[in-house]
Amino acid sequence: MTNPKFEIKILRQHWIKDDGLDDKTDLCSHGELYLKIGDEILSNSESDSWCLSASDFICFGL
Repeated sequence: MTNPKFEIKILRQHWIKDDGLDDKTDLCSHGELYLKIGDEILSNSESDSWCLSASDFICFGL
């Protein structure tokens, strides 16, 4: 996004086991993201992993 008040980026995606293998039982993408609102960084590469739903990123146009 280009709005300076809200910024979101996918930093890394993986399956929940994060072992590099395709986990056919895991129906969600997981990973790290950068999320900044105003001057506050809510998530970055040092944060925990999140469930990254495709619908979230469709809403934000990513």
